[in-house]
Amino acid sequence: MAGSAQQLVQHEPPAFKTAEKLYQEEKSSGRMDILSGPVMTGSPLDIASLAGKLVNIMDACSHVQKNGLNEFHKYSYVMASDVMAALNKACVAQGVACIPRFTKTDEMQKTQRSGQVATLVTVTAEVYLIDSSTGASLVVKALGTGEDAGDKAVAKAQTMAIKYALMSLCLISSGDDPEGDSTIDEENSAPAKTTTCINCGKTTYFKKLADFDGAKIEVYVCPVCKKETRKKKADQ
Repeated sequence: MAGSAQQLVQHEPPAFKTAEKLYQEEKSSGRMDILSGPVMTGSPLDIASLAGKLVNIMDACSHVQKNGLNEFHKYSYVMASDVMAALNKACVAQGVACIPRFTKTDEMQKTQRSGQVATLVTVTAEVYLIDSSTGASLVVKALGTGEDAGDKAVAKAQTMAIKYALMSLCLISSGDDPEGDSTIDEENSAPAKTTTCINCGKTTYFKKLADFDGAKIEVYVCPVCKKETRKKKADQ
């Protein structure tokens, strides 16, 4: 009997670390893989309980209607708002909290084929699922990118990241969401607007439309000499 008790003590699970501590340890060790599988924390029984609730959530979200339409490429896709609505309802029913955290990992300027400058942002989404009855948790991570000539690049990247994190968690298949912004497809597919640089004679590319003394002026920038060429808009 004593031997059995001693054996049980030897196999007692170690103290469990919080998801945040695991995240910090992975990050500081250099082993962190953003696209790695989910990390679950808690006692074995609590993890089993959370996994059972996750099975019910996956069952409730096994199919999400494709309500989005990419106008440029003419295909349907599952909208991020529909995925989040389905997950929210299922998580509330199971008593599981769903908490996202976003980190911007990259940002760059991109000149589209039309000459317009857009911002391209990449973010990492970490979605924490926490069992409200036991405190057991699961963390799933995903990347998202967003491109916009205005101020919506970060919001687009966050939407894409959380959508794919939740979809990978519940194995929901669909088309792609970022691609619902058909204006980006149109910008990148449009032929570049060019003229001849008045300074060096090379091909120069359209940058913006400006107002000058009540007239619309097309501004072109030369990639060789870096100088501007200005022309009155043709339809004026």
